[in-house]
Amino acid sequence: MRRRKKQIRAVSAAVTLPLPLALTLTLTLTFGLARPASAGEDLAALATDPVTLSEIEHDDLHVAIDTWGASLSAREGTGARDVFALAQHLRVESPLASRNYYFHLEYQVGTATSPSYAGSKILAGNVIAGGRIVWLHAQGMALGGDLGLALPTARYGSDQAKDVSLVLASMRPWDYDAFRASSLTVLPAVDVRAVFGPVTMQLRHQVDWAIDAGHSPRSNLSTITTLYVGVRIRQVFSPGVELAELYLLDPSIQDDRRAEAVIAPGLRLNLGRVSPEMGMMTNVGQLIHPALDRLVAFRASCTFSLEPTVLAP
Repeated sequence: MRRRKKQIRAVSAAVTLPLPLALTLTLTLTFGLARPASAGEDLAALATDPVTLSEIEHDDLHVAIDTWGASLSAREGTGARDVFALAQHLRVESPLASRNYYFHLEYQVGTATSPSYAGSKILAGNVIAGGRIVWLHAQGMALGGDLGLALPTARYGSDQAKDVSLVLASMRPWDYDAFRASSLTVLPAVDVRAVFGPVTMQLRHQVDWAIDAGHSPRSNLSTITTLYVGVRIRQVFSPGVELAELYLLDPSIQDDRRAEAVIAPGLRLNLGRVSPEMGMMTNVGQLIHPALDRLVAFRASCTFSLEPTVLAP
């Protein structure tokens, strides 16, 4: 009973502590360092786009295509083999009537070799649909919320496929429930962005709650916290870095397998309607796959900004 109470307290702390601390830090930096806008100046237009997070405010229809390739090393003593993984992610987001409301669709496909079974698998992920609202944007600051739903479109039941899906989640930890078969997942999140001078800070804290019909041993409750810091250089170059942590909250999960943290630097070129980007990523500490130890991933992406079709004139 005492152990159960400790687990509940640990879960509560993991859910409640990161968000207020992150919001406090971001708000402090915003009001302490943000400069007031000059007459006719829109500080939101100076914001840089994050590495993996969506731009929190935009006027156009955005179509983003991400391609990831990774090498994941096996943990010593497990008898597993080193593996390679490849994933492609598509996100389409459009403003609705103004810069305050957005609708988005996401889909991902991945392939990887299994560290525990022979061969590889190509897996289709879950379709994710959602909406965002931005209810404050002054002096370059924006505060918003997102409610997404991962639909149970992924269908695979073999042990090899499940192992490959966990490899893909280890490569991109925010895809933990995107590559999860036979489950419906609710994805509420809070977004905060601050612009001060050429520097942009953006933070997202998301809670994933999975309704699992397949009785998977995975955690049904998890959080993913992502912090981005970027700099705009002469309106064209935007180097930046993201830090992200996935934390699994189910009491049944082993303590040494609860968290995965990654760091992802990237460089974006701002070319008007087309914004290509390249970057890499590696883990800080453990991976959530018990047989894997080290991640080195590379990323190439491109975001297309199209004329909006649903914006009110």
